[in-house]
Amino acid sequence: MNPAPILCVTGGAALAVLCAISLIAFGPAPARAEFDPFDLPRTRFATEVSRIALRPLRSPAEIPIPARLENILTDRILGQLAKAEFETVHPVEFERRWRKYSTLVGGTYDTTTGRVKEDPYAIVNEFTLRDLALERGADAILLPTLFYGRVDPVADGIVLETLGVPLAWQTQSIYLMNYADWPQEVTALFLGIEIRSVDGVRLYRAGCAITWTRIYRARGFSDRRPDRVYEETEFDATVARCLAPLSSLASDLARERNATPDLETGSGVPPLP
Repeated sequence: MNPAPILCVTGGAALAVLCAISLIAFGPAPARAEFDPFDLPRTRFATEVSRIALRPLRSPAEIPIPARLENILTDRILGQLAKAEFETVHPVEFERRWRKYSTLVGGTYDTTTGRVKEDPYAIVNEFTLRDLALERGADAILLPTLFYGRVDPVADGIVLETLGVPLAWQTQSIYLMNYADWPQEVTALFLGIEIRSVDGVRLYRAGCAITWTRIYRARGFSDRRPDRVYEETEFDATVARCLAPLSSLASDLARERNATPDLETGSGVPPLP
C-alpha cells in the first residue's frame, strides 16, 4: 500500500504565497486536519528506533527512474536521516541479502506473469530483515517508493506552484485561465516513505508530491515531458518534506520534557510567585 499522500510547504515565504493566493483566488477554504505520519507515540519511536536500514527505491514501470538519479535520491534520504541523528544501513546491504535468499527459494516473482509469489516473497523478506537486525543492528526498515496519485488542482496545485513546478496547460499556467477552464483532474508523482520495524509493524508513513505528470482538461490531457519528471533539483525539498517530522523529533521531545514538571528534581516546575 502506498503511503498516504500529503502536500506540505516549509518556509515562511512559501506559506505566505500559499495563503495569499488562496485568499485572493478562492476565498476562505475549510481547514485540513494536520496529518500525523507516526503510527505509534513519538516518544516510543525515538526510544525504539536508532538505526534504519533502507530498501532499494522502487519506481513506476511506466517511467522508471534513471540509475544515476536513483542513487542521488537514495543519498538524499540517507543524508536527511543522518541530519535527524539516525544511524543508517545502505540499501546495498538489503539488496545483497535479498538476492541471496531469493536465489535459494527459486525467485520471488513469477517469470511468466510478473506477479509476486506470495509465500517465497514473505520468506525472503523475513530472512532479509532478520539478517539486517542481527548482523547490522537495524531497528527498522525504510521503504522508499515513487508512485502516482491525484492532487487537487486548487489547493494542492498552489502548493506545487510554490515549490517551483507550476501546473501548466500547453505552457500556460492554469492560474491565468478562467476558473471554468480549469483541469478536471491532475495526477502527480509522489515520493512515498514508509518505515516499519524489523518484525513488520508500520511505524511511519508519508507521501510528498515531486511534480505533476498529467493534467486532464476539456476531454483531453497534457503530459509533463518525461525528461522533466525526475528533476534532481527537486529531490532535496521533497525528501526534506517527507522526513521533516523525523528531523524535528529530537527537538520536539526535548521541549516536551522541559515542559513536563519533574517532581523529584524540580526541573520544569515553574517558580513560586
